[in-house]
Amino acid sequence: MIRKWFTKGGGSSGPDPRWSELIHTLRDLGMWDDADPAELESEFDSMITKQNFWLVESPRFIMADAEELAEGGIGLWLDEHQDALAKYGFTFQSHEDHCDEHGYDFVLDGTKHTVYTQQQLENDNIWEIATRFVQQMINTQLRAKGIETRAYLFYGGNDGQIAMLTPQMAVAMIDSALIEKKEQPFRLDAER
Repeated sequence: MIRKWFTKGGGSSGPDPRWSELIHTLRDLGMWDDADPAELESEFDSMITKQNFWLVESPRFIMADAEELAEGGIGLWLDEHQDALAKYGFTFQSHEDHCDEHGYDFVLDGTKHTVYTQQQLENDNIWEIATRFVQQMINTQLRAKGIETRAYLFYGGNDGQIAMLTPQMAVAMIDSALIEKKEQPFRLDAER
């Protein structure tokens, strides 16, 4: 899926030259190490001119439809993206979804977690709650394993994405001052 970044100060005068620096920095940090080398080569300049680093497919970028997750789909989502998640250190042996009008419990490798309660189901944004649960579940395991990569959220709702990034990649995006705050990578346990 192609994304158009909303950049600060973007106008009709062409791409901000700082995009070249950002794209090169992200490449040097390994952003596309798992991408198809031929695709990266052919799209590299386009990412700069179009100010869009989503142009190159990578297992780092995983669609996460918040509605599907909230409606009992966390296990299915894990199954669909098991290989991509495992590349970055998140693994599991088993899972069970228990989602009904009383709330949503999720069992991962024998440990039961509450995704949301009946009260939250009735009063809160369960799409956001479920997506953040998935992010926190992934990051908790990665942290326990001593793995630097973390799950960061982009967008939300049906267009949600989870990107498996190192903190250095996320900081490069944020510190570039090119990406609107609402479009920046978000991590629940991040200092930034």
